[in-house]
Amino acid sequence: MNLETAQQHLDAWLATELALAQAQSYMITTPSGQRQVTRANLAEVRTQIQYWQRQIQRLSNPTQSRFSKAQFTDE
Repeated sequence: MNLETAQQHLDAWLATELALAQAQSYMITTPSGQRQVTRANLAEVRTQIQYWQRQIQRLSNPTQSRFSKAQFTDE
């Protein structure tokens, strides 16, 4: 996966969230397919938004590790 694809997915899920704020259901099309979501799925939509935001952050900072390096000193 690359940054561009992750951004496309995030954009699709953000558009879905906005559409659900105005209507009962919405058809979402992403690079991986198409599906209909409803207001009842709003929690799932928000979970997907968070997921894709994390993926974009990870892909934007590939050298940044989730773990910090330990530093040892002789004392």
